[in-house]
Amino acid sequence: MNSADNKQAVVNAYASLAAGNPAPYLDLLSDDVSITMFGDHRFARTFRGKDDIYSNLFGPIREVLDGTIRMNVTNVAAENDNVIVEAQGEARTKDGRSYKNTYCFVFRLANGKIIESRFTAQRKNQFKTKNIAVSSFAFRIVQTKRRTLAGA
Repeated sequence: MNSADNKQAVVNAYASLAAGNPAPYLDLLSDDVSITMFGDHRFARTFRGKDDIYSNLFGPIREVLDGTIRMNVTNVAAENDNVIVEAQGEARTKDGRSYKNTYCFVFRLANGKIIESRFTAQRKNQFKTKNIAVSSFAFRIVQTKRRTLAGA
């Protein structure tokens, strides 16, 4: 797939997320995908493979949220195997509170699948339920990742 195909695949998956349907996004993830969350919080680490992601990232988040995070893309760019997405995410907690974040994702695709996702989010809120803290985190500039995207 070329950069335009990769971009369209990610945009389509996010359109489904905006509609509350995570299946196309989940289908876009390769079985051995890695997801790295930057920041200083419980989820700041690299998750490797769908089993790790479902058990240790999506599972604890689902315990707190009522439904999925609906993602609305505000900007997208693609070059080679990389797709960069800025998005606004919204959800409600099971106890009725609003959950809103602004995200920046960097995806790397191969053979039509996301093989790597790195992201950060701007904190708009933080909540705790059942002793699980889920928060977004401040934007960081990661110099090595910028060099990778620049092709250096």
